[in-house]
Amino acid sequence: MYQFKVAKLVRDKIAQRMIANENASYRVLNDKDFISQLKKKILEEAKELIPVKDKEKIIKEIADLQEIIDTLIKTLKSSKKEIKTKQREENKKSSSFRKRLYIEKIELENNHQWLDYYLSHPKKYPKIKNK
Repeated sequence: MYQFKVAKLVRDKIAQRMIANENASYRVLNDKDFISQLKKKILEEAKELIPVKDKEKIIKEIADLQEIIDTLIKTLKSSKKEIKTKQREENKKSSSFRKRLYIEKIELENNHQWLDYYLSHPKKYPKIKNK
């Protein structure tokens, strides 16, 4: 007999099958834990999207992400309208991605206002060694 740690949120029908056929142990999450697991699930599904090249498969992965986002919105007792409002506010402030701009690197002087921010996030913005 083998046992495998799953330790993740799964869709209802998959969970029911696993409970019935694979002798799965499970628990029902409270709102706090459910929200936490939904956020982790977004990351998991987004990682699955990265290697996909085929348009139909990309759309399927986006649909999976949308399902998680919709569930998260409902669990937070929010609405798509509220999300759209926040999206418009952010677009007014920072715009969108329409221009497709990709920043390769930046150079900041020692007294630059954003220097501390970049230095405090080394995993997100690794420092490039000077030549």
